[in-house]
Amino acid sequence: YRGSNSQPEISNTPRQSYLYGIALKYKKWAIAYQEMYRREHSSLGQSTASYFYYNPETFYGENIRRLSATRQREFEKFSMTTNVSWLNYRLDKQSSFALVFEGGQQGRQYKYAASDDIFGEQLLTYKFNSFWELTAGINYQFSGNLPKTQNRA
Repeated sequence: YRGSNSQPEISNTPRQSYLYGIALKYKKWAIAYQEMYRREHSSLGQSTASYFYYNPETFYGENIRRLSATRQREFEKFSMTTNVSWLNYRLDKQSSFALVFEGGQQGRQYKYAASDDIFGEQLLTYKFNSFWELTAGINYQFSGNLPKTQNRA
């Protein structure tokens, strides 16, 4: 271990993030895709008695992707909206924590997590007049995930 519990040795703690996306609309259809990534030092916010800070190669990286589609139809007194989306979450396979084990030994513990969510809904709106409308609908969501693994030293 480098440093003490109250004054640990700290090296570079790099951070990286980005977001990009595209949205297209054609007639009654709208389609959008977004990708987000966040990567930061995994020891930030952790106890200096259990985690060391001097290794800039330990990080926690998250990838989130979202694809969505919407279709809207207008009639005289009614409108119908259909929404579907897919949300994909993956923890970077190289994500790890820098741990101080009993006896002062140091090591890295790799983490992984994943999730997929599928969502769909159908909405129907009835317009009584320019001030009043009623909206009803149904939706469905399926979520499958693998919680964070390797949570023990």
